[in-house]
Amino acid sequence: GRVPIDWGTKLVGFLQNHDFASQKGRKAAEKNAYSLLRKRHYAPAAAFFLLAEPPMLQTALEVIIGQMEDLDLAFFIARLVEGGEPNKLTMGGGGGGGMM
Repeated sequence: GRVPIDWGTKLVGFLQNHDFASQKGRKAAEKNAYSLLRKRHYAPAAAFFLLAEPPMLQTALEVIIGQMEDLDLAFFIARLVEGGEPNKLTMGGGGGGGMM
């Protein structure tokens, strides 16, 4: 369905008013993510888990794989998020460092 215009305005306000690297910002992102999960809005919930700094990647991937059943998206997101830190990625193979 369509997203109401005021929802977009609220989202922009939320994004502008939170520092997601701070404990308060991380908690706000996590709280909203769980609220969206309860409403079965899985993609936005996963996105909110990824807003936190550092991202709550494991939880986001659990939602994407377990609820959305989208393994391709999970690998894509994992690769994007962990792209700068190849040794942190625990899913699948790889683990090799990049070129110096």
